[in-house]
Amino acid sequence: MAIDPTNADHILIGAGGGGVWETRDGARTWYPRTDNQASLAIGAVAFNPSNPAIVYAGTGEGNSFARLGAGLLRSTDGGTTWAPFAAGLFVGIGFYGLVVDPLDASHLMAATTGGLYESADGCATWTVRRGQRTWDLSMHPVASGDANSTQEVLAGCSDGVRRSVNGGTTWNAVTLPGVPSNFRRIAVCHAPSDGNVAYVFVADSGGGGQSLAS
Repeated sequence: MAIDPTNADHILIGAGGGGVWETRDGARTWYPRTDNQASLAIGAVAFNPSNPAIVYAGTGEGNSFARLGAGLLRSTDGGTTWAPFAAGLFVGIGFYGLVVDPLDASHLMAATTGGLYESADGCATWTVRRGQRTWDLSMHPVASGDANSTQEVLAGCSDGVRRSVNGGTTWNAVTLPGVPSNFRRIAVCHAPSDGNVAYVFVADSGGGGQSLAS
């Protein structure tokens, strides 16, 4: 689900097998928007925070290997119409998450079954920053309000939590006390009210879970 940062009544959802749906009246009515695209499996949807007319959707649902994707879609009218965008690179990959940098709209990151990807040029090209399956991403400015600030990024990967303080170019491991090393899923999140506070939830292969805060 993605909510327009300038209009809370405008919401997009991506269904695991039903495409992108849009509402502009606070969820009272919904309309299918990607029925004619190559894949109806949607794993992630993200608005451009600085220009919500631009929206990205990653086809391929990371949680269902039978529904991998046909690439990335982009909308330039807020999610009403869509077209393939940077499709070839992500064919056969499932998405877990997409993040558009609020400080730089041309900087995007993707959490996928094929690893952690970064684009610095508005999706024209992508670089694999980590080859491990990546379940979740969270981004927050290191020095909010500073014109030279960059982003701290947390990533929940198949080999644990990783942290970047240069916007996603390089990564370091984050120690998780008392957490098993056999991960089944990891979720990460910066607190919206205070970016110095971060939360991690870890599920192990045995079905157990543990939450941590920092």
